[in-house]
Amino acid sequence: MKSEMIHRRMHHAILLVPLVTAIFSANVFASSKLITGGPRIYKPQSTIDPRKMALPGVVVVKFKPSVVPSVQELYNVPELQKRIISEANPTTLKSVLSLLKVKINKASEVLDNIYLVQYSGTVTPAMMAQSLMDNADIEYVEPHYIYKVDDMGPAVTASADTLIAQQWALRKVNAFSAWNITKGSPSIVVGIVDTGVNWMHPDLYPNIWHNPNWQTDTQYPADSIGWDFGGLGDANGDPTPDNNPKEDFPPPDEHGTHVAGIVAAVGDPIGTSGVAPKCEIMAVKASQANMVDPSTGEPYIVYGFEGIIYAADHHAKIINCSWGGVGYSQYEQDVITYAESEGSLVVAAAGNDGSTEFDTPAYYKGVLSVAATDSNDVKTYYTNYSYNVSVCAPGGSNTGLDPGILSTIGTDQYTYLNGTSMASPCAAGVAALVASLHPNYTPEQILEQVRVSSDNIYGLPGNTGFFDQMGYGLVDAYRAVTVLSPGVQVASIALGSSIMPNNGGGISIAGDTVHVLGTVTDYLQSVSGLQLTLSSPNDPYVNIVNSSVSVGSLQGDGSGTYNLGPGSTFSFVVSSNAPVDYMATFLISITGSNGYTDYQTFSVYLNPDLGFLDVNNIVTTVFGRGNIGFGDYPNNTLGDGFVYKPDNSSLLFEGAFMAGTGPTKVVDVARDSTPTAAEEDSDFIPIGNVAVQPQGATADQEAELAFSDSGATSNRIGIEVNLHTLAYNRDSTQNFIIFEYDIHNLNSTTINNLFAGLFLDWDISSNGGSDFANFDRSYSMGYAYSSTGYPPTYAACALISGAPTNYTVIDNPDSINGIYNGFTKLHKWQALSGGTVDTSSGTTPTDISMVVSGGPVSIAAGSDTKLAFVLAAADGVQGLQNAVNVAREMYGLPAGITPRPSLPAFAELYQNYPNPFNPTTEIGYQLSSVSNVNLRVFDVLGREVATLVNQRQDPGYHNVTFDASKLASGVYFLRLTAVSDLQTYVQSRKMVVLK
Repeated sequence: MKSEMIHRRMHHAILLVPLVTAIFSANVFASSKLITGGPRIYKPQSTIDPRKMALPGVVVVKFKPSVVPSVQELYNVPELQKRIISEANPTTLKSVLSLLKVKINKASEVLDNIYLVQYSGTVTPAMMAQSLMDNADIEYVEPHYIYKVDDMGPAVTASADTLIAQQWALRKVNAFSAWNITKGSPSIVVGIVDTGVNWMHPDLYPNIWHNPNWQTDTQYPADSIGWDFGGLGDANGDPTPDNNPKEDFPPPDEHGTHVAGIVAAVGDPIGTSGVAPKCEIMAVKASQANMVDPSTGEPYIVYGFEGIIYAADHHAKIINCSWGGVGYSQYEQDVITYAESEGSLVVAAAGNDGSTEFDTPAYYKGVLSVAATDSNDVKTYYTNYSYNVSVCAPGGSNTGLDPGILSTIGTDQYTYLNGTSMASPCAAGVAALVASLHPNYTPEQILEQVRVSSDNIYGLPGNTGFFDQMGYGLVDAYRAVTVLSPGVQVASIALGSSIMPNNGGGISIAGDTVHVLGTVTDYLQSVSGLQLTLSSPNDPYVNIVNSSVSVGSLQGDGSGTYNLGPGSTFSFVVSSNAPVDYMATFLISITGSNGYTDYQTFSVYLNPDLGFLDVNNIVTTVFGRGNIGFGDYPNNTLGDGFVYKPDNSSLLFEGAFMAGTGPTKVVDVARDSTPTAAEEDSDFIPIGNVAVQPQGATADQEAELAFSDSGATSNRIGIEVNLHTLAYNRDSTQNFIIFEYDIHNLNSTTINNLFAGLFLDWDISSNGGSDFANFDRSYSMGYAYSSTGYPPTYAACALISGAPTNYTVIDNPDSINGIYNGFTKLHKWQALSGGTVDTSSGTTPTDISMVVSGGPVSIAAGSDTKLAFVLAAADGVQGLQNAVNVAREMYGLPAGITPRPSLPAFAELYQNYPNPFNPTTEIGYQLSSVSNVNLRVFDVLGREVATLVNQRQDPGYHNVTFDASKLASGVYFLRLTAVSDLQTYVQSRKMVVLK
């Protein structure tokens, strides 16, 4: 359930500000680490999406480069996962590279070490993938997803008379005029990766691609006219591939044949005509006869991405994919990247869900994505639309009163169909015409030529509300083969903030000045007089400061680039009254000589309702709704999670505040009770912004936020909660953060029997499947750790004040008390109020969650109560106990029952404080035994600039003051070496001198 999001490069992007920030200097603009979307925000976890259909008995595994793949290697997982894999019984590994004719070449490197793992057991692909995620030798693992075709069902069967006259789509895209220039070239092959193609149809056969190397192609024996990846399928549902890519289904369920005819039906002397009637059709059947959609009877696209590999490897210049679904897959993006590197442009249908959600494969980077219009050039009601769409094309009827798109079916028949499935091959045909005239164009250039030559239709009634979400415009075949235009894009858009050190660590940018970074590239004709203008039309919360950049001349063909940099970039100021979680849309107008105009949009997420806590060894994110770690469950791309010793992976999958007074009166933002557990409850509504102070009145970093339960309905209690966090960066305070919740009664009567606390789904081991949980009564502390000892990390939550402690551990996959299939309000109430009965997860490692709460308490009308918790991490239980004790002391409470040890349990170098500093800073470290200690300072070139300690020291806590008044501003490194009879300890930390 840990999935991944990505935003396409194309001509749109969504950026979160200032989550891609840096101190504004010349170095910012040269940095290759400024990535669209922001490296702190987008942290993909996995690509197991419960909404997607998967092929039984198969998972996709990418091994790390140093690993020798084998079935035995799959068992390199903890014991519990090993049992699941044994039950799955993996039998064979098939390298994706084995799908290629040429095994090793530069383009194929992206597919290296990716394997299709086949297994015979009854384990679901999602469970198999989850289990393999705990293998440290695997880079990623996913189910092998399958998809539906994107048509809206058959319309009216057509007669064979005057068929071209009935093809209104050809007129709409000016195909007849384009044919005066070119009807395409037989050297341009269009791969139809679909349900198969009835290649004997008289309107298709003359254009069917014949493999010139079929007699020597050992990967696909005798594939003279293409390949069928699924065949009829055997009794076990396994594929039975063959060399006949004909469709298995009788009319009218012949999707691929209809798609092929839209691209390149011959049209002369009889029948219909494709948009590119002289180009060739490569038939690639990606379906399997015994795997169909039970609701429609249509075949699933089971091997679509293997089909793309085949088409690219056999030199298809254009590859059409009239199918897809929701969600992201890294394997699938890798396949698209491979196809593009082989010179193939993938064209894909945007989908028929009327949605703006991410669609596969249409919205992958490098794909020409196509939405659908009707005979009036108006957006169809069913088409997907978003800033990820490249262009639109005729897809069929919008009302049912006019005919759809006419094309080939059966062995000699024709019919009308509707859908983005029909729009995509229309655009693919236009792309084939462009490639016929410009055979040396790269996929990027073909895409840009189709896009910039399309017609603006946003002024038409029905389209005005969808500006720029139907792509650049309606494809125009004639303009595509006649217009000589530049194709300018601002790629890799990122943002820089000039006041990053003062904005609370990246929390809110109201009042901030933001600078737009990127690379300007011209993919087509050279341009002179190039001018870029930034605007944010009618947006009251953004003030453009520098709106214009003069680029001048730019070489075409992708060789001309211009970097937005100091003195030559856009900038804008965010209004001080900008709303929380506000999305501002910006328009870059592009003009050049000879009347060239273009545009590009990007969206910026302003005042995100979150705050980063990162002053010590704990890095986490708090959200205005009461979440901790991540704010977009289950994708977990928004936020840092809960990281111990930064640069490690998150130890927390989900964290949330919960409160309740009874089984029907529970409010929270934890996962809800739906069977897929793919959403959160939404009982809490933020009040104001999250505010982070890098140097608070009490601690070295403090955060404040507030929310109420006004989002709840019949379960509402009537509370407002104020969270105050305290984090310290001194000596023994590095490993914890205090969370103080002030709960205010909004009612006119007393709230009785209130329990409130934190739900925490820990993932100490990779994906959390090999963890234990326990409870330490002496410290009121629940803690979690990995059964494998890797990472050697423990995480804990302890109640340190306010009420008696309640603790419950949850075995997430348990069939009775688990929460994989939803977390009900009753279960939440039982976990909040159940005392400390379920204190251990048992003797078998599993995926665990815990609830640590305080209660019962009563709150008088209009009054408050406070509950304070500690979230901590350490290298062992004793380290957690130390952290809880110190947290109590810092919070002003007496230490816990067990006294803090007088001697540290391990050696550690603390982060210096303050940092950055000028001219002095304090450096602390601890020793667990008598050691020869060497503490030195190095510059970025590795040259020693100071020796602070070089002597034998006793165990305990030590502190050194470092004076850097003689050093220049910059980054330096501390290195502690402590050698004792027991161990040699070496640790480095980065510090910044800022003068």
